[in-house]
Amino acid sequence: MNKSKWSLKFLMVACLMYLGQGCSATSNETNPVATKFKHPMLLVIDDPRTERKKFGAAAGPGYVANIDYAEDPVLKRATNQLVKEYKLQAAEQWPLKSLGVHCIVIESPSSEVLTRLANDKRVKWVQPFNEFGTQFSQQSAVPDITVISPSITLPNNGHGVDIIVIDTGADTSHPAFNNSSMRYQNFVIGNGNGKNEVHGTAISGLLAANDTSNEIPVKGLTSGADLQHYRGCWQRSDGKGRCTTLTLALALDAAVETNPNILNLSLSGPKDKVLEALIDKLISQGTIIVSAHDAKRAPSDRFPQPQPGVIYAYGTSNEKPTNIPRDTFLASSTAVSLSPQGAYDVFSGHSIATPQLTAITASLLSSDPTISKNTIANRLKEWLTYMEIN
Repeated sequence: MNKSKWSLKFLMVACLMYLGQGCSATSNETNPVATKFKHPMLLVIDDPRTERKKFGAAAGPGYVANIDYAEDPVLKRATNQLVKEYKLQAAEQWPLKSLGVHCIVIESPSSEVLTRLANDKRVKWVQPFNEFGTQFSQQSAVPDITVISPSITLPNNGHGVDIIVIDTGADTSHPAFNNSSMRYQNFVIGNGNGKNEVHGTAISGLLAANDTSNEIPVKGLTSGADLQHYRGCWQRSDGKGRCTTLTLALALDAAVETNPNILNLSLSGPKDKVLEALIDKLISQGTIIVSAHDAKRAPSDRFPQPQPGVIYAYGTSNEKPTNIPRDTFLASSTAVSLSPQGAYDVFSGHSIATPQLTAITASLLSSDPTISKNTIANRLKEWLTYMEIN
């Protein structure tokens, strides 16, 4: 365990000292969709079906949208009209129940066609079909360590708080999940079940591992929370996590219906209009979004976009970085967590800092379910100020 000023141990102890004056403590390398197109784009139209049909059955795990659409004459007619009229090449298509829209992956047409589509009243918008990635590295296997866990327990272990993690898959058969109530859903179409993927296993492991045996070296920071793991990304052969507009949209759409208290996104990528619409929907319902800091992207070109209700985790080790944005908070850049096939590894990066911030937010919500987003942000900022002074 790193014993530097900004280590996980120090961060958690400082958190408790401030918060609690009453506190105790491998898959496919390529995209699983749209690989047939060199320059895929996303065409978004209003779902033309009746309200009952539009908001009835939602896309779910293993859902292959174009099969259902082939059986729906209203959607088939609307799609075929646009494809034929504009001579489009179309691939996958799917509904977003929470937005009442219909999404179609197309090959990028000419600029003239794009202009015409933008002026077509049937079309909501046309946007890039984007890729996203996790920010994370796996350092080394953990050698014969009896117990590695936070030195303290966050108050209530997140009891009564609903958390959704959207990430790569997770090894739900890991022994440290044996006593966990974590639920798992897969929204990556045609790319296995993802249960041997590293990144998601580590992220949810840091939150939900729940085995009191002395042989288990990781105890989840929010083992009392109701945690759901949505596979909205997949693991490439180089170990990095990748997601697309499609996979994240399906997972976020399901998250809107579930309406969690906290959504953990240990990932980043370019600004994406349809994903931001789903994030807006979640925030309007009261969900707090905790995402990984992305130093490579300007705030105006980042997913998720900065706004009230979104906070970012910045992983650091020895020294406090300068010029931290007001919506960004520090956590340890290194932590021990679960790895597939019953293993434990050391991980680092902004991604692994994100579930730590999620855990502290869950602790605040567990202690006071009525606490506002602004108050949570203020408490996190005051906690950071406390650490600077001390």
